[in-house]
Amino acid sequence: MLVGLTVGLFGSASSAMIVANTLPAIEADLGADSAAGSWVVVGSLLAMTVSIPLWGRLADAFDGKRVVQAAFVLFMIGCLGAGLAPGLGGLIATRALQGVAMGGILVSSQAVIARAVPGQRRAAYLGYLGATMSIASLCGPLIGGVLVELPGAGWRSAFFVLIPFALVGLVVVEAALPRRPGPGGFRIDAAGIALLALAVTSLLLLVTFGGVGFAWWSPQGLALGALGLFGALALVLVERRVADPVVDLAALAVPAVRWSVVGSVAIGAVMFSAVLYLSQYWQLGRGVSAAVTGLLVAPLLAATLVASIVSGHLVARGPRARAGTMLVGAILLTAGLAGLATVGLEPPGWLIVAAASLVGLGMGALMQTFLLVAQLAVGSERVGRTTSLVSMLRSLSGAAGVAVLGAVVASLAPGEGYPVAVAVAFGVAAAVSLGAVVASLVLGRTRDAAQPG
Repeated sequence: MLVGLTVGLFGSASSAMIVANTLPAIEADLGADSAAGSWVVVGSLLAMTVSIPLWGRLADAFDGKRVVQAAFVLFMIGCLGAGLAPGLGGLIATRALQGVAMGGILVSSQAVIARAVPGQRRAAYLGYLGATMSIASLCGPLIGGVLVELPGAGWRSAFFVLIPFALVGLVVVEAALPRRPGPGGFRIDAAGIALLALAVTSLLLLVTFGGVGFAWWSPQGLALGALGLFGALALVLVERRVADPVVDLAALAVPAVRWSVVGSVAIGAVMFSAVLYLSQYWQLGRGVSAAVTGLLVAPLLAATLVASIVSGHLVARGPRARAGTMLVGAILLTAGLAGLATVGLEPPGWLIVAAASLVGLGMGALMQTFLLVAQLAVGSERVGRTTSLVSMLRSLSGAAGVAVLGAVVASLAPGEGYPVAVAVAFGVAAAVSLGAVVASLVLGRTRDAAQPG
């Protein structure tokens, strides 16, 4: 079971990061500027964010095996379409399809494990899933950078190469994972899905193009802000009255879930941005090739891998170890981002790599631990919805983080230079990561989070 899920998850998670080193080549080949090209990343994150709650409801209502297999098939279709896309519009659309599938693979994999593995033992399994995502994040930029510079390959092959992983995951899951029929009774919350899409899309358009494509207080900016606010408020009102809400806001009444969301949102806001803008800093700020950039970013992702595995086993020891792991991880994350905020001073390369490694250790220790705390605080019948809630908000903050920090870099780089612009972005990320420190402190004293599950 675990092998099939991790292989498929590897391909899915690689898709999220494989564009980190291929984006400059994509923009050059398709004639796109950096603002439009950023939607190759933001579009997939947006689609994943909107679809995650729906996948969570499907995982609760039906057989998790069939749900994750459906996501694998959809992912392969998206990879094929992205590799064959004739222009930027087609690429963004197929990347969005990939994002929908990525949401399904992520949520259904975690929900399947949550039902099959009880209590504290689940921490180790989630650690392996976190390690898989870390390996994928490590390999994604490396694979993308190598393929861009490999004669006869190019950026399109970076999408084709992911298809076999999903295919292997599909076959192995069919052979190894037993069927566990769900209770059924699934109702599509069409109003909730529409309002969620409206809120997320409007706000991401605002933070992506505000201050760059148009002024924040321009008619376009005000209209997008109003649409986003309306969508968010209407979503809250509608979901409180729907029998089967696509977003389980009631889970936020549980303190452990609420603070796990706070911590996960803080991590999401810096997780994708750290890798993306560190990669672009090496290429655009230091003039390093795409392949070498992949090697320079590798320590961050390797540290995430090690921390994911080690923290999974530590957390399985009990509530006290779980609280300590969260706090140490949050402190390391903030310290590492603060170190990266010095890149504008042109520090030696080894110092940048060391700071990035601290970021990786922090992310690895926290990603799955916050999720586990939320899962242990709810019953098994709501584990899919709670998993999707935490994952959705983390993904949404990730998309917003990429867009907001991208806007910061785009607005400062022409006048201040790329290193200074990236330094400011990392400084903002360090401030945001303090949310994870606060959440870790609170969860260490929260009774719900201390339950053994």
